[in-house]
Amino acid sequence: MKDACEEKYVFYNLAKEDLNEAAGCLDAIKQYKRGLTSTTMVKNAIIAYSRPFMECKGINNKIHRLKIKVVPKDYRTLHKKVLQYRNRIIAHTDLDFRNPKLVKYGMMMKRVGDYLSLVGEMQVLIREVRSAVHNMIIEYARRFIK
Repeated sequence: MKDACEEKYVFYNLAKEDLNEAAGCLDAIKQYKRGLTSTTMVKNAIIAYSRPFMECKGINNKIHRLKIKVVPKDYRTLHKKVLQYRNRIIAHTDLDFRNPKLVKYGMMMKRVGDYLSLVGEMQVLIREVRSAVHNMIIEYARRFIK
């Protein structure tokens, strides 16, 4: 990539691939009954969806990250919840979020992350964000095609 503009174009294409991966994981859940496999697929979708919103090191630009403006206002609460699940439960073990309690015979922990309940809303969220990213790709592509 010869400049920052080309790098942004590449980043947006990679972001769209991440969103496609997330959508594919959620679509694949239909093949499985509730259980470990379907929960794992939702977790993978959460990770893939979150990836472009996390700090990404570039070459010409120091940092890339999708901005919140690509998320429709009606879906920002869900977006924040998905990122919180990724950051505090799936990719990390934040005790303050899980709030475990020691009891006489082990440990009790509140159930966090009802992942399967997110599937329907996440599918719409991903579709909306993917559409916004696609528009950004077209905008950057026009700079190269003259």
